[in-house]
Amino acid sequence: MGMLRWRGWLGPSRRILSMFLALAMLLSGTLLWLGWRMVRQERELAGQRLQQGRELAADLTLAQLQKSLARAEEEVTALSASPPSEVAKRAGVIAATLPNDSAVIADNGSVMLAYPNHRLTFYPVAPAGHELPASLAAADQLELQDGDYPRALADLSPEVRSKDSAIRAAALMRVARIYRKQNLRAEALSAYREMLDLEDVVVDGVPAELIAHLQILNMEGRTEDARREANELIRALDGGRYAITRGVYEFYRHEAETVLGQGVGQGEEALATAAEAVHARLSDPDSRAGRFLVGPILVLWQTANDRVAALLLGPRWLAQQWPPDLKSTLASYGVAIRLTDMSGQTVFGPPNTPPGREALRLAAVTQLPWQLHALTVDPEAALAPANRRQNLLFASMAAVAALILTGSYLIGRTIARELALSRLQSDFVSAISHEFRTPLTSLCLLSEQLASGRVAGEADRKEYFGVLARESQRLRRLVEGLLNFGRMEAGTAQYRFETVDPAELVDAVSREFEQDTEARGHRIEIEARKDAPLVRADRAALACAIWNLVDNAVKYSPECLTVWADVERAGEFAAIRIRDHGIGIPAAEQERIFDKFVRGSAAKKSGISGTGIGLATVRYIVEAHRGELRLESNDGEGSVFTVLLPAVN
Repeated sequence: MGMLRWRGWLGPSRRILSMFLALAMLLSGTLLWLGWRMVRQERELAGQRLQQGRELAADLTLAQLQKSLARAEEEVTALSASPPSEVAKRAGVIAATLPNDSAVIADNGSVMLAYPNHRLTFYPVAPAGHELPASLAAADQLELQDGDYPRALADLSPEVRSKDSAIRAAALMRVARIYRKQNLRAEALSAYREMLDLEDVVVDGVPAELIAHLQILNMEGRTEDARREANELIRALDGGRYAITRGVYEFYRHEAETVLGQGVGQGEEALATAAEAVHARLSDPDSRAGRFLVGPILVLWQTANDRVAALLLGPRWLAQQWPPDLKSTLASYGVAIRLTDMSGQTVFGPPNTPPGREALRLAAVTQLPWQLHALTVDPEAALAPANRRQNLLFASMAAVAALILTGSYLIGRTIARELALSRLQSDFVSAISHEFRTPLTSLCLLSEQLASGRVAGEADRKEYFGVLARESQRLRRLVEGLLNFGRMEAGTAQYRFETVDPAELVDAVSREFEQDTEARGHRIEIEARKDAPLVRADRAALACAIWNLVDNAVKYSPECLTVWADVERAGEFAAIRIRDHGIGIPAAEQERIFDKFVRGSAAKKSGISGTGIGLATVRYIVEAHRGELRLESNDGEGSVFTVLLPAVN
């Protein structure tokens, strides 16, 4: 029903409303297109800002790295030019500033010194061993050639108590070996454990402590003690505790892993491998200084006075080169720095670089040992401000578009309603003019006849006066109806409520109406139930409402000269029903038929006169009585109007 009412309202003004909506959609579409263009430009600008941020970050980082490398190379130059007596002191000062993945190297070809101590897991050359006494050689002959273990132990007995740690360690190693051959396990373990206390002592190019560890492992087998010993040995090897060559390091580490029954991962070999590369520079007389990469380790080196000095700098050293202001700049642009070697392997920074989101500085151009990549690590976070501005812009555009559409709709609806009201008012004026013209014409014509004395006789004169009275009464009702409707619509109508018998009132109104419409021949049949209750009502107003309903039933029943009026109880209400067998009211018009100036389409087609305020007047009166007005009608089958008024108990 609501949809039908909507279509009925929209129909007369569809062009106007469509025009406004089309204009609003055009404006909204244009606005949204401009917004989309602005958003695209904003995103392009945001992308350009990101690229500019990456370029700036790359340039700042490049300048900082060049500055740091220049300072580090100055330290290497000063170290290589230092007198031998000052090398250790200067190297220690430099090493104190380095992280634990970096070191200082001083190498004269036969001895390599690394600072801080125990930083390298192995060395290019083994430290020189001590010269051993002849007694040890004699003991070796007795053991190995003659198999005379007692005499060999007797010759070694004085050396085991020697104050020279190197001699003592060599003697203990031989004693333990002889005990093992004699299956004296406890005595052999005791000798090896004495060797563990002899730190920084080298026997045959291998630290005595390391030899003792391995032999104890072999004697203890796969026990839990042996596993603890193996783990401790691996930690000592990887911690650079021993000055050994790569071969010794790998052999002893492999033996410890064998005891554990599994590998324990790659050792800390990067710095030691870089130190080997530094040592190799001594054999090239044409190369005096330079910088190169060994895996993740940057080597800065210089040769002077048959000695090479070098800085081995790891990724942690690189991380120390970013001052707070550079870190703040990188963070503000959402940029991370990645350094790669010539093969593309990551040396520093995040491992992956999103394609198209980096600023690249090639090593061939920068003269750095790395390729420098400045990349946006979190593009979404970096673009978050732009996205917020974009969302705000979209929201603003959508709000403006909604306002345009809503405003256009409301304007179009208002104009359509005004036009519809104007048409209704025009119809009303036309109908009122017609309603007034008919009685006025009769009044004028009969008055002229009477005034001119052209009346045939007294009977005609009496008839003329009767017609004049009826037409005057009809004209009076029209004027009073208009005045009453105006007061009701303005809310100034005054009602005097009293107890009224609706059956008696319907009967009185019907008799008066039949007398008024006697010339038309209509008849009103009234059925009043005995249980019809009394009501509180304004007698004149309620009579006006009943008159209008009866008048409507008569006007819209041209083929049926009978109208039925029923009065009965309906629960807590008194029901007054006016029923006809007239032209009926289409369902699409039933909701609007009680609005002012509205007349049914069938009435207009049939040429039935009316003002369009009768049913509106009835509605106002019923509402003022706190009642309800109902309509039941089918097109071409007549109508039933029911007035429900609260009953007086």
